[in-house]
This record gives sequence, structure tokens and C-alpha cells, in this order.
Amino acid sequence: MKKETIGLDIGGHRGKSIPKLIDAGCTQIYCFEPSKEFYNICESVAKQHSSDTVSVEVINKALYDDGDYELTVLDDESTLFPEILKYSSQVPLLINGDLPNEKVKGISLKKFIEEKKLTHIHIIKMNCEGSEFKILEDLIDSGVSFDEMAVQFHHEEEKRNSLIERFIELDYNVWGHKKNSVSPFQWWSILPKEKEEPLWLNVDWIHTQMGKS
Repeated sequence: MKKETIGLDIGGHRGKSIPKLIDAGCTQIYCFEPSKEFYNICESVAKQHSSDTVSVEVINKALYDDGDYELTVLDDESTLFPEILKYSSQVPLLINGDLPNEKVKGISLKKFIEEKKLTHIHIIKMNCEGSEFKILEDLIDSGVSFDEMAVQFHHEEEKRNSLIERFIELDYNVWGHKKNSVSPFQWWSILPKEKEEPLWLNVDWIHTQMGKS
């Protein structure tokens, strides 16, 4: 039986990363999207791109921790941490407390890894509006290795820098990419030391194709 090549899309949004992960050689993709609206979009994309050789599973849960959560939903994004929206155009709604919420289920990366029996992940794309700190801590603690990661950090510089130091200690290269006009948040690449640059999730593709996703 051929071993699966795993891709994780954490924060599926509109599913733009799914075909990119397939192009990168992923044969089993797990796409996490807690918002029901965006989940339905990702499901449609997954059906278009699934085949006899590629399986795409879209999971309508927040990858964060086990439990029930309130997801703050905006026109084109969603988050478990509405405080990060002070950097967005939705500030008036945030101040007035008028942002809509959606009840969602959560699952921890630790539990997911145990359920799927994962030991190595080929590519990880992570844009989950503030949940990345907990997820990355769980990833490091799990001991699961990966070939390439693109993650967008949403401020919290002290937490970010602490995580970066931990990845460096584990022999990964980490660097931040220049911000663009689409988002105030910065994308970072994390790769094994033997790799000099991202092969698939390069910053130019992120900026031109993914926008806020």
C-alpha cells in the first residue's frame, strides 16, 4: 500500500490552497474550516479536485483545542479571537459589539494527530486568525516532522519569537516575508535546515493567489 503524502490546510477559507497542495504532491489533504459558509465553499473545491489518487477531507471544526467555541464571522474572514480585528476595517463593529458569532466545535492538533496516526506532514499552510500559537506549540510537542510550512502570525510578538526559537532549536530555518498591502499580518516560512527556500508555498504565490486566505 502506497504511503500517503499529507497536506494540512489550517484555515481553509475559500479553498484556494487545496489545488496548490495537490500540485505539491499531497495525496491526502486535511482542510480545517470552522465557518459553515467557508466550509461549504471548501467542500465544493474538494469535490472538484478529489480523485482516485487524491483524497481531500474538509473538517468543519476549529483546529485549536477540544470543546465548544464562538467564532466571530466577518464578510471574508472568521476568528476565535475577535481582539485581532482592531487591525481590520471592522473596528466600528468590534467597538459596538455588533460582530456576528457562530457556535463551532474545536479539536486539538494533538487529538487529530492521534486519530490519524500522523508521524510526518509534507506541507502545512496555516492562516487561522490567532489560533496558530496553540497549534504550533502542539505541533512541536507532538514530535511530528514536516517538509514545509507557511504560517501567518497575528501579532503577539513575544509568543511568536518564542516559537521561532523552538523551531530553530529543532533544526528548522525560519524567516519572515515582507508584508504586502492585502493584510497587516506577516507570513513566515518554516523549513528543515537542508532546504534553502520554500518550494511550493512561496510568498509570491501567497500574496498574488491567496490574498487574505
